[in-house]
Amino acid sequence: MKVELHLRGQANKLRSFLISKLKQNNLSPNELAILQALVLGEKSDISKILYSEYAAAGAIHILAVSGLHVGIIYMIFLYILDPIKRLLKSKKAVNILIVLMLWGFAFLTGLSPSVIRAVTMFSFFAFAKIINRDTNRY
Repeated sequence: MKVELHLRGQANKLRSFLISKLKQNNLSPNELAILQALVLGEKSDISKILYSEYAAAGAIHILAVSGLHVGIIYMIFLYILDPIKRLLKSKKAVNILIVLMLWGFAFLTGLSPSVIRAVTMFSFFAFAKIINRDTNRY
């Protein structure tokens, strides 16, 4: 249990550091709040008015980092690392690298339960590719 608390604490420190770096840019408060929510899973800076506008539009779920974001990141990693797969002629190395990068993203977002669940699912999906097992994405 102590390791989990320590790991979550380190993840929160990293996220706080990245938020402080984002705040150094010339972004409006609303832009900064949305960027923090989409990339880092930090929704505390979203104003009540902006939050209610997203809720009224039916798009509040976009602000919660979860399976949708992890899936998009997974697909981006597949695309970016495709030349390495061709160069090394090994799907295994690329899939292991993708899994490590996904867990890095989970760490970056503060290891929230929804992100851990999504990254775990995509990790199984990647490992199934490594052992040439058919997967049902749905």
